[in-house]
Amino acid sequence: MGFKSRQKGTFSIELSFVLLAMAVLLFFIFDLGFQVIQKSQLNRTSYSLVSILKERKAFYSPNPRDTNWTINQSQANQMLQMAKKLQGNNADIRVSIGHKSGSQSEIILSAGDNSLNCDSRAIPNTMTQGSKRDLNVYRVTVCKKVPAFYEVAFLSNKTNKNRVLSSTSVFVGR
Repeated sequence: MGFKSRQKGTFSIELSFVLLAMAVLLFFIFDLGFQVIQKSQLNRTSYSLVSILKERKAFYSPNPRDTNWTINQSQANQMLQMAKKLQGNNADIRVSIGHKSGSQSEIILSAGDNSLNCDSRAIPNTMTQGSKRDLNVYRVTVCKKVPAFYEVAFLSNKTNKNRVLSSTSVFVGR
């Protein structure tokens, strides 16, 4: 009888440890799911923007036969505004766009929050050469600052409350 009376609180203590571990695991899964959703939205945004960049003659040129393929800062700023609307107007976003034709050097323009570390790779020469006509290749990288819930709550990372997610899409033009 004495053995049973000493075991009365053991179940409660063990249950509290198990519930705490499950809560931490569920919070981690929630944070991971949130990051996956944000990355998916960035992928759709970068794909939409590179599609617009590729077809920009229809949007920016009054003459449909115009062959002016240059990208300017005004277009980069307009693409930033489109990205903000797709991601939510209060999002911290940076957009980097690039255009390369044949062996010419890549034209790179950026717009948005310069504090974001937005790493985008250059378009390689092998993508633009080798056909009868030099190809036009377009690249759009969208970077977004998102909250880092798990790191702040459980890893004591109070200095870096956000992480930067990025997505790059590349299209071959006509």
